Amino acid sequence: MLRASPSSGVLPRDIAREVQCGVTPWQVTLRIRRMNKRLDKQIGQKVAEKRGLHWALTNFAEATSELTKEEISIKS
Repeated sequence: MLRASPSSGVLPRDIAREVQCGVTPWQVTLRIRRMNKRLDKQIGQKVAEKRGLHWALTNFAEATSELTKEEISIKS
């Protein structure tokens, strides 16, 4: 969902509605924060960032979305 969203981002409630697995907007926010924390710990980058109330992919995530793990570790 984040990859297909505009640069201004997407609301957690829209992501939760799209997933339709009983996921709440708060659970979406928690998952994004968890992904950010895990990636920041591993390579010092974040997946998504807050833009107002919306979540959007960071420039790093957009640039590396098609790369493999090895290529990302070489660039970092």
